[in-house]
Amino acid sequence: MADAINDITLKLANYLFEQHGEFHSVSISGIITYLTLLLVNFGLMGPAKYHLLDFLNCNYSFLEISHSMYILNYKCIDYFTMDEFLKVGRVKTAFFHSMPPIENFQQTALQYFDVDLQSIDAKNKDSQLRTLNEWGKTLQDVPFSDIFIESYKKELSLLIINEYFLRFQWEMPFHPESTKKGKFKNINSRIVGVEMMRRVQFLRYYDDQELNASIAFIELLEKNVYAALVLPNEDDGVMDLLKRMNVILKFNTEPNNEEMVSWFCCQTNRCKITQIYNL
Repeated sequence: MADAINDITLKLANYLFEQHGEFHSVSISGIITYLTLLLVNFGLMGPAKYHLLDFLNCNYSFLEISHSMYILNYKCIDYFTMDEFLKVGRVKTAFFHSMPPIENFQQTALQYFDVDLQSIDAKNKDSQLRTLNEWGKTLQDVPFSDIFIESYKKELSLLIINEYFLRFQWEMPFHPESTKKGKFKNINSRIVGVEMMRRVQFLRYYDDQELNASIAFIELLEKNVYAALVLPNEDDGVMDLLKRMNVILKFNTEPNNEEMVSWFCCQTNRCKITQIYNL
């Protein structure tokens, strides 16, 4: 399986290089690796195709081996399959360079991967936070003024921060303050103690200058139905906000239809939003 995957991956990479017309460095990680393996799977033939599919369908979050799940997870706990899969991409690489390696890596990082090389204080925590937050202000799609609020306890020698990590704040649900002990009943009706993680969802909001408020729209379960969250600015209150809003509620029952429909209209001087809600 490993040989077949390595072979089709090289063919895929070569195709991408030929389509672009030039040779560039490529780096694949995280979920992109998973999606790439799915793409590679289209080109595989024979047993290797099914072995890769079985591996991608495995759920490694199930740590216990129960009688009812033993057969379903048998292929997932097959150590031979694991060893075979770990051989994917395990090849020796050589760097032939005429420049000092560090300078060569810096040039590659700046040219191909849009990497910033920033100097940071190794011990001064206030200086570290100031440097990190100043860099965070240069990111266009990160709607936070102070990204880092907690300092690193250990002395810093190297820290790699990715924009996606900051944009979606993936580290927030894993803070100890955001988790708590809870009980969970598994498929065998056995109650086990687990760490419950708080679900954090960040939404983009619209800063309405006329309403003097921030507005976020949340999609509900019913298709094309949204809830509007309107938060007045600090210098305003809810009553002041309502005076600037023109809200109309109309209830209507269509002929020969018992379903009642409510029309909600929120209107300002510039825009008008109308939505249908099924009651």
